[in-house]
Amino acid sequence: MNRREHLAWALGAALLPAAGMAQDAYPTKPVQIIVPFPPGGAVDIVGRKIAEKWKTELGQPVVVVNRPGANGVVAWQSLMALPPDGHHIFAAAGQGLGFVHKMNSKITSTFLEDFVPVGSYGNYPLVILVNKDLPVNNLKELAAYATKNPKRLSYGTTGVGSGGHFLFELYKSTAKVADAAMPPSHYAGIAPELTALVGNHIQVAIMPLTSLAAQQIDTGAIRALAVTADNRSPFRKEIPTVVEQGFPELVAKDYISYWVPAKTPAAAVRRLADATRKATQDPEISKLLTEMFFEVEFLDGAATRKQFEVRAAQFEPLIKKLDIKLQ
Repeated sequence: MNRREHLAWALGAALLPAAGMAQDAYPTKPVQIIVPFPPGGAVDIVGRKIAEKWKTELGQPVVVVNRPGANGVVAWQSLMALPPDGHHIFAAAGQGLGFVHKMNSKITSTFLEDFVPVGSYGNYPLVILVNKDLPVNNLKELAAYATKNPKRLSYGTTGVGSGGHFLFELYKSTAKVADAAMPPSHYAGIAPELTALVGNHIQVAIMPLTSLAAQQIDTGAIRALAVTADNRSPFRKEIPTVVEQGFPELVAKDYISYWVPAKTPAAAVRRLADATRKATQDPEISKLLTEMFFEVEFLDGAATRKQFEVRAAQFEPLIKKLDIKLQ
């Protein structure tokens, strides 16, 4: 090796650690978790606790920023204007963003094109509820009652185009209940929907199985007919599943997941995925999730993306059938 070659080799060797350090430097500034809901909801509460854990894990301040609106589209679009450097993470509840573009002509790309998944940290089924005075005990009896008493029943959801909306319409289709026999009423959240059900303004409701819903079940004001899962919920084992009642098509769990813009460096995505996985193993996070009736479950990026693809394939035909348009 001559002197020039030796100098070139030495310079290259000196630069290698520096290059590695540059890759490992992420994050280099405060990290934001963008929550597409108002403060006080489950995703917000858990996100703030995870932010505390991430601060230690990532070595940078981590804050939660609430950007509600348009079924998550406001938060989605706000991230598209920011650099894809891993410092802004989108928190999704459910898989609705995977098909919202089918209902909003103003969205010119898809969520799965614009984002890559970091991972999921918890799941929850939906529960089909009825007012205490409705004389039905299972999903087949509900279908029979609605058919014999058309337009006497209405069902509640947490919003037009929500997972619960589509899942209940799928139930009506599978159970051969006419659309007009049990029309939907849409509410801005679980609390007003529960109030309407307890007050008999609606007779049926579908919503996430949360501690809030469980409290009303325990008082006897409402009754639970089924959870939308393969297995009974560990939090309410007395509630039968849709599979047990002959409706396997209704199996659907929603996942809380984290996403980053599609061009985010792979090293940053891996670091965030590791931090998310470790958060699910933290006793404090697990306790908080359990208190909110979330099942702790980590899904990696590929499995998280698959959940969105499966749900889109399940619900897109219903979007066309119901001709749902969102702004």
